[in-house]
Amino acid sequence: LQIGLDIQQVFSELALINPENNEKSTSFFKKRETDETINEMEIDEEINRLKIVENKKTPHVAEQLGDRKVLSIEDIKILSELEYVSDFFWDKYKETPLSCVSSGMVDEKAVLVALVCLPKGTQVNLPGPVFKTEQDENKRYILTVEHGVRNSNLVIQPGSSDQGMTPRDNCAEVMYTFYGVDEEGRFLDYAFCEINKREISIPSNIPFGTEVIIKEHKQSVENDPNNQKKKLDFIKVEKVGRTTFHTHGPKSLSREASALFVYGNSGNFGTYGDSGSPVFDNIGRLWGIFQGVYPNSNQAFVIPIHVILDHAEARTGKRFILV
Repeated sequence: LQIGLDIQQVFSELALINPENNEKSTSFFKKRETDETINEMEIDEEINRLKIVENKKTPHVAEQLGDRKVLSIEDIKILSELEYVSDFFWDKYKETPLSCVSSGMVDEKAVLVALVCLPKGTQVNLPGPVFKTEQDENKRYILTVEHGVRNSNLVIQPGSSDQGMTPRDNCAEVMYTFYGVDEEGRFLDYAFCEINKREISIPSNIPFGTEVIIKEHKQSVENDPNNQKKKLDFIKVEKVGRTTFHTHGPKSLSREASALFVYGNSGNFGTYGDSGSPVFDNIGRLWGIFQGVYPNSNQAFVIPIHVILDHAEARTGKRFILV
């Protein structure tokens, strides 16, 4: 698998060079122009020469993604190979503060995409899966994202974007929240909101428009550690959200992860307004909640449910379980 010119990332290796200490950099010659009297034509010629030298010395310089869209890779074999290659990419740039490395189709080519920023949150309008606690089984909670209920102690359904209003459409009170990076370096964004004045259907946790009953949650997203063939497995997951409704996509099981990345099968797996939606498989296992999307991409950022539950229990002393 050739990854050279096809690797896309949002920074260039050349950008890591300190221009103050590198006399072969363009910036150095621009700086010298202010310090000394140098013929302007000579400077331009030298800059052009350096650009040629730099291009020859760094044939695998990454391109800026810019406004180009990242589409999903439908060929599972190619997707698996790129996921495998991404492990080597992480190792090569281990000193670089990457946020994530994923794969996709850019300009009709299968590529690696490296991102250096956390995903932007999106407004939440749809309650998520229903939980209770072992300490008080009479109370019910919906799980959603913290950024969707921030600066508020109430959840309304329908949401404000759908002409919902308070107090008529109040459905829950925000109780336990967290947004940020935990002690293990995992990004978390969740809120458990206590349901009030709403009847809960029986059986509960049936995403609208589906026949799937979410009856258990995943304990991890780790692949078989004894798999010596380095063959990556994929699981098909789906979600029901306010904006894009019912969508499907593959999720890789390449290694133990603190975040899940899902590629939409046709179009986006989710978009603005879908945050907090449950992400599940067709046998009723809850994988996590939809947190956001990357710009110009169909890649969704999903927070694993087992990470949320473990973190919430450590902070609140309450063990949340599916109803």
